[in-house]
Amino acid sequence: KRLIDTVETASEGIATAHGCEATVEWANQMPPVRNAPQLVTAATGLLPDLDSTTVVTLQDPPMTTDDFALYAERAPGLYIKLGTGDSGPITPLHNTAFDVDERCIWIGARAMTRLAQHALIATPTQGSESED
Repeated sequence: KRLIDTVETASEGIATAHGCEATVEWANQMPPVRNAPQLVTAATGLLPDLDSTTVVTLQDPPMTTDDFALYAERAPGLYIKLGTGDSGPITPLHNTAFDVDERCIWIGARAMTRLAQHALIATPTQGSESED
């Protein structure tokens, strides 16, 4: 909502400054990504000791939108980002100069494995409830 309001307000202001009118048409809108709190807690507890992994919780989260949000509307979801560089300047993901450090792939795979194992153990299976 904040992003939509900002874009529309900026568009109207720029148009007015140039004696024009602006119309913003939104297409292919995705809902915001919202992590399930219980999965954030699990990841925060499970991942810090994995291959010197540092879990960073953003105090001011970015306005992320992704089609992953559609899945998270149907079931608890956890959208995590994997650092892909060593040291030096950070090149954004959708940039022609982006060059992933392939060593991070193994850490990401191990992190996802650990989270999946935890989810499978923590989630009771159907039919496992005792009949009293």
